[in-house]
Parts: sequence; structure tokens; C-alpha cells
Amino acid sequence: MIKRDMANVLIIGAGVAGLYASLKLREEGHDVVILELENEPGGMVRSIHMDGFIFDMGFHVIHTNNPYYKGFFFDLLRSQINEVITTAKSYYDGSLHYFPPILREIMRLPMRVRSRVLIDLARGMLYKRLGKQKGNFEDQLSLLTGEYLYKKYFKHYTEKFWGIPANQLSAKWVPQRVLPRVKGRSAQGNEWQAYPTLGGIDAIPKALAQKAYSAGVTLNLGSMVVRIKTKADRAIGLSYIKESKEHDIDFDVILSTMPLPDLFLALAKQIPNHVETRSMVYVFLCVNQPDVLGDTSMYFFPNEGVPFTRVFNQKKFGYGCAPNGSSAVEVEFPCWVEDKIWKTSDSSLIEVATSYLKDFNILKNQDVRKTAVYRQRYAYPVHSIQYTRNIDLTRQMVGLKNLFVAGRLGRFFYTDMCGAMESASIAVEDALSFLSIKANKSRRIMEK
Repeated sequence: MIKRDMANVLIIGAGVAGLYASLKLREEGHDVVILELENEPGGMVRSIHMDGFIFDMGFHVIHTNNPYYKGFFFDLLRSQINEVITTAKSYYDGSLHYFPPILREIMRLPMRVRSRVLIDLARGMLYKRLGKQKGNFEDQLSLLTGEYLYKKYFKHYTEKFWGIPANQLSAKWVPQRVLPRVKGRSAQGNEWQAYPTLGGIDAIPKALAQKAYSAGVTLNLGSMVVRIKTKADRAIGLSYIKESKEHDIDFDVILSTMPLPDLFLALAKQIPNHVETRSMVYVFLCVNQPDVLGDTSMYFFPNEGVPFTRVFNQKKFGYGCAPNGSSAVEVEFPCWVEDKIWKTSDSSLIEVATSYLKDFNILKNQDVRKTAVYRQRYAYPVHSIQYTRNIDLTRQMVGLKNLFVAGRLGRFFYTDMCGAMESASIAVEDALSFLSIKANKSRRIMEK
């Protein structure tokens, strides 16, 4: 027998966006139920704990200049939060170079090249101030940095990371994550950066989940959405499986943070060809060596011959992420689902990662004491050149007046934690507006 539940607002996904949305909705007095596929909250903001080491699923820090978010995270984590500074170097031509290139490195270039680079940068600053735009990533970044810096530092890494030519990427990606690097700042620019003192980045969704529980939110973990039922332009019900039993739930509004391709499957709609997501395979290395990568947070590897793109030491962000005298080293392999990297065995990926790191004198033979491999199917929405048109078209295809989306994978837009929370706030405002209209309509019917 199928069990039937009821919720005023149903949220799919207990990541940062979903949990934050639930708190905002509870503040307005609405009954909220969250369905989460995994057995713990977190979504994209997840950490793996093993033998005293903590690894995040990808690089995560809190970064913002917004006083509201600063205060929110301090209150959420009860001040158990440390400010951090991220630094990076890029490995090419057999050695490490500062990334982004600082003035000292530029001044070491041959005079003719150096003059050209400095003129290109000055011209790029002027173009940016004038708001000059190009149609794709390659043209836009070449315009702002000049051809030499673009080809040297950005082209190969970008194409390796995204798996498509840079001239097929949207120019909107440039201000999203690249411009702070061009300006000679850290990976997150001049923004305030912080990381939880205790645990990994998963300390944030765990604290959000506890706050949601306390506020009266119903959180169903281990719940797989099977189908969303619709009638005309409304979602009217949802079926999910928990502990091998199927449940039905009714609702007034549904707020989805689940990956957009999965939302289409739940709606029994064909996934549009232009909805592409880059996947990631993470190799985690528990290393008996302090300060791997020295005083640098991460190394980038733009070389085509090296199968991974980024290596970082988790302990550079969270002091509790590795025991004393050890490092938590993470190696990222970007890929497509079912491609060669995705299908490569765990043992082979570990061998590839450790062999390269030893060749680069980053690790020694006896250093690695334990390893693990994790695959992330949905990691980065691909911002192709027609991204804006395609995503607008995709949202029109969903076409349900009481279904709202939030989060990186729900909105299908690359964003960080604060951006995910911002998208949740917008979705909540839209949901509250819909509920208000619905309530007013019901009131008028009762009055008649």
C-alpha cells in the first residue's frame, strides 16, 4: 500500500540551497518537507571522512563580501570558522609558475613579449571599463588579457577542464570565475574567505540541517524521487521511494534543487540535448607528509598530457582535515559520464595520480598510506556559447507555475554557496508570491 503525505511546500534536495529555502519558508509559517536522495544532507557541499582525514568533494571555501552572509555563517557555525587565503601555481614547461601571473613573473619575460603583455593588459582594462563584449569565452578573454597570456595560462586549462573548445564556451563564464584571476588576485578575488574550524565543508549543511530540524522542517533522507505528477500547468503530486516503500505526497508548491536532467526524468520529459553537465572523479590520498604543495593551496595542470587538472591539500583550508604531520591531498579528473576516465578502475586512477605526483616531486614513494576514489556525476553545468538562450528555453519546457528551482544544479548555473543561498531566496519569494495568489483566490471563493 502506498503511503500518502501532505506538505504545504515540498523541497527536493537537502543541499545548502534546499536547507536554506526551508528555513526561509518556516519563518513565513509554512509546513515544509524535504526529500533528499542521500542518507545525509549536503548535496554539492559534501565531505568524505576516513581514518582521521577529511576530503571535500571538490574545492570549497566560503567567499563573500556581503555582511549578511558573513554574519550568517558565523552564527551558523557558532564562530567555529577560520579565515583562509587561497593561493595557486600552474605547472607547465617543467616548473611551477604563479597563477595568476604576478608582475614579477611578467617582468622576467623577454622585453618584446613583456611590452606586448603590458600593453594588452592596459587595453583589456580599458575594454572592461567600456563594457566591450565578445560572443564566446576565447574571444572575450583574449580581448581582456591579450593573446599571449590567454594562450599561456587559460586556453589549454579551460579546454581540458570543460572538454570542449574554448570558442564554444559562453563569454558569461569570464566574469563568473576567471576575471578575479586575471586581475592578479586570489582564486576568489579580494573577497572574504573562510572555512569551518571543525570538520570539512560538510559542517555547513550539517549545521543547516540541525537548524531546519529545530525549526520544524521534516527532512526525509534516503528518499528517491520517482515521478512528479502534473495536470495542465501545475505539479499536483510526487512519488518517492524510501526504504523500498513507495510514498505519495501532495503539496501546494514544489521547490527543486535536484539536477535539471533528473527533474526532466521525474516529469517524464525528454532531457534536452543542450543540458550538458561535466562530471568529476576525485582521487583522495592520505599522505604521511606535512605541507604537501608547500605554502601554496593548489596546483593547476594545463598540460594536455596530464589527465588531471587540479591538485590541492585540504589541510590548507581546514586544520582538522588531516592528523599532525600529514596532508589530505585531492586530485581532480574532469570527464564525461561513461568516457575513458569515468570507466577507469579505481586502482588505475590511483596509480596514475600518484605516479604523476611522484614524477613532479610532489610525493615520495613511501608517503601515501590510504587512498579512495569518488565519482560525481553532476559537477559543473556546461556554459556553452548558446547557454542563456538554451537555459531559458529549458525552463519554458518545464512550464509549471508552482514549480520553482534553486541551487547550482537546479538552476543549471555555476555558483558557490552564497550564490546557491541567493537563488534559494529568489525561489522562496516566487513560491510565496504564488501561495499568496492562491490564498487570495481561495478567500474570494469562500466570500462568494
